[in-house]
Amino acid sequence: MPAVSQQHGGLIISRLQLQRRLPLATPPAALNHGQERRPPSHGCRPKHRTYPMHPRAQVAAQAAATEVDVAVIGGGIIGLCVALELLSHASHVSVALIERQVPCSGATGAGQGYIWLAHRQPNSPGWAIAQRSKQLWESMIDAAETPSKNGHRSKKLGRKADIEWQENGSMLLALTAEEGQDLQDRAAMLQQNGITAAYHSRAAVTKLEPALQLPHSGGALLVESDAQLSGRRAAEVLLARCHEAAAPSGRFQAYMNEPVQSVQVSPQTGAVTAISTTSRQLVTRKGVIVAAGAWSGHLLSTATGDDRWREVFKPRRGHLLELQLPAGMPPLRHGLMEMGYTQHLHKSGPLEDTGTDIAFTATPSTSGTCLVGSAREFSGWDVNPSQSIQEGIMQRAAHFLPGLRNYGSASGGVRVGLRPYALGGLPFIGPVAEVPGLFLAAGHEGAGLTMAPGTAELIVQHLMQETTSLEQQHVDAFSPAQRMHAALAGMT
Repeated sequence: MPAVSQQHGGLIISRLQLQRRLPLATPPAALNHGQERRPPSHGCRPKHRTYPMHPRAQVAAQAAATEVDVAVIGGGIIGLCVALELLSHASHVSVALIERQVPCSGATGAGQGYIWLAHRQPNSPGWAIAQRSKQLWESMIDAAETPSKNGHRSKKLGRKADIEWQENGSMLLALTAEEGQDLQDRAAMLQQNGITAAYHSRAAVTKLEPALQLPHSGGALLVESDAQLSGRRAAEVLLARCHEAAAPSGRFQAYMNEPVQSVQVSPQTGAVTAISTTSRQLVTRKGVIVAAGAWSGHLLSTATGDDRWREVFKPRRGHLLELQLPAGMPPLRHGLMEMGYTQHLHKSGPLEDTGTDIAFTATPSTSGTCLVGSAREFSGWDVNPSQSIQEGIMQRAAHFLPGLRNYGSASGGVRVGLRPYALGGLPFIGPVAEVPGLFLAAGHEGAGLTMAPGTAELIVQHLMQETTSLEQQHVDAFSPAQRMHAALAGMT
């Protein structure tokens, strides 16, 4: 397995580049007897196939049709936040959440939980929604921990411990003098936008993070206000809060392990009318919100009849290792990320298969383990762990954390998920113009946790036809119509 190495001030830095070339997304044939290749069903394991229901089963499902105001497709962090926002927004709105497996079976459960602004560009659309989301995360935690004087609690999430919220700050790591200068410039830019940030030399970084080793020309940008949480714990709490918000009316229902087979549209009006799963039909009065991650393109294609949606969203597999730190190795105090990891965030050109890219990230968990990553690759719908990628992650991590040299396999397990990549690099958030009543909140790639509450607020404001919290220029940047136009332009 060839590797590309560079030497920086006496330290060998190796970026693994797996040379195999895999299909970008070659999903198994399903649903129409193999005439068209498409991703696995919204509710199935990626390796499995789904087939049309037997006519008797279809009749039974239709007989069990249920009316609901809003159906949310997808039980990841985006869908759960959307459901809670809807339930908290209006006491009369009924919500159905439909998930292909169970919460956290996709990208949400495989992430590190960054709630960071350090690596984002101030005043960009991504910055705006990430900053708003951080404010909402903090306000939901505060509402849970501090009831108002009359005993009433506003929209709440949970205590910090419930979602493993850690205000341990972030460190962006520079390996060269050029990267160091970039981080110094970034520190000044963040300061101008109200974020306390400081660049530290290699010597200062060693005092802040004794386990970390950088080359002599290296350094780090420290943003103390950045935080992290557990996506798995947050999903559990969000689902519980949805049930609590709907009690005692029962206006919230969660349907797990139910693939969505179709989004139905009226032939007369062109508006969305219902969705069908493997077990039931849900007739929607106000709308359908697609928050199905990498599977969203398939659902949009079936609803609109436009196959280009399948090309806009791609699954991007990621690996993350959970480790017990070796005896004698100092514990990590901050979230860590090398500069190379951030490069994908600012790409807006056509999709390119560059093999597997591995860049160093590490975060401490509340249980004392360390989450180490990370890998990105377009390898279709495969969610099986790769031994070679795990080895590459450990090799890369050992350059920054020497205490991990000669470390064995991941003691706490391997997390593998399919990030929902959207061409152009920004998520799609808003109404789908071709189908009245259909809304889209997907394509966040690795930033779902960072952007989830702001995404939920924005999509509900669209559905309720209310004034949005974000500036109009940023709202427009996330518009599915504008995003589709930009994505298609990038494909040519």
